[in-house]
Amino acid sequence: MKKIIKLTESDLVRLVNKVISEQESYDENLFDEVMKTLDYIANHFDRNTTEEELEFLISQIEKEVESASREEDLSDEELDEIAEYADYLINEMVSEFRMSLDENRNSKERMVSEYGYYPGMARDAQAAINWYKQNAHDVNQVLQIGTAFIPVIGPFVSAGIGLVDASMYANEGRKSEAGVAAFFALLPGIGSVVSKVPGVKQLGQKGMQALASKLLTKAPLSAVEQGVVSGINLNKALVKQETSNVIKSMASKAVAKVRDKATQKVMMNLAKDGIEAKAEDVAMTIAAAKPTYRGPIKVGGGSTYNPAAGLGAYKPGGTPRA
Repeated sequence: MKKIIKLTESDLVRLVNKVISEQESYDENLFDEVMKTLDYIANHFDRNTTEEELEFLISQIEKEVESASREEDLSDEELDEIAEYADYLINEMVSEFRMSLDENRNSKERMVSEYGYYPGMARDAQAAINWYKQNAHDVNQVLQIGTAFIPVIGPFVSAGIGLVDASMYANEGRKSEAGVAAFFALLPGIGSVVSKVPGVKQLGQKGMQALASKLLTKAPLSAVEQGVVSGINLNKALVKQETSNVIKSMASKAVAKVRDKATQKVMMNLAKDGIEAKAEDVAMTIAAAKPTYRGPIKVGGGSTYNPAAGLGAYKPGGTPRA
């Protein structure tokens, strides 16, 4: 015979309150546990972390966020805070990684300037030679796209449109450098390209200009730079189309700004055909190209990660530092 337990109304109230309390405690512990796990992953990063290790840490953080999103016991507000904190940690790691690369590069440059070498210089040089041999096709394809921008530089300088280092190279008679610099200057501002070749965003405007110079001198490339070259080649149809569209847009805006009739005509041809415009339709020497514009037309730049202080900032009840 089953034993019958009688509960009073007060017993039921206490039982219900206990269940609610335990559930709330579980929810709070789950949120804290996810945040601490994100910290645990991020705290494996240091200044010696390699690019491959960084990518692995980022993937683990993204997996943790994805796993948390499937938890029914986490509120929308908690999920938003988890996602925000994960982005904060990723941005900080990437920022510190880039600063570490810059410091390492600057250190090597100082040693070369002072002593003519740096430890491992011969090894890096041989590795660069091997890479350029193995990836000659990719490099040539990227440089070939850059040559399509050479005819654009003269008219753009005349219209007051700066393409970072392109006009400087052109003034020095270095047409190949000018074309590649103009081409690379556009990429960080094109969202569809950045999504396909994320290394472009990681390098930013300054890094892309450095990459242009390295390719033309066959200098050693970082893993990120090698990835950008490969990514551009894999998506060259998209890259050519999107950069040509940007040239068309910039030229179209310049038509209303320039006073010189010859420059205005050239801009109209570029607005119509982009980098596919015939050379004779956009012929204009740099020497004769003097600014004739009413206002500057800026080239869109890529966004960069902003560093924040310290990793592992989370404390229960706290918020990420801005």
